[in-house]
Amino acid sequence: MVNAFAMEEGDAKYAAFIDYVNTEIVHYKREVLNQKASKPGDTDDISPDHDDERPGEL
Repeated sequence: MVNAFAMEEGDAKYAAFIDYVNTEIVHYKREVLNQKASKPGDTDDISPDHDDERPGEL
């Protein structure tokens, strides 16, 4: 939903929130799921089952 707003209204309004959420996703993957997760913005943040979204996509 946030991505839709960012596309419609411009991502400048939502950039800080998107960065925060992506950081929390990486933290969750590392700490809770014990998965290898890269920093937000890296493209290798996909688990082997390919069900995860890439960083930057909510």
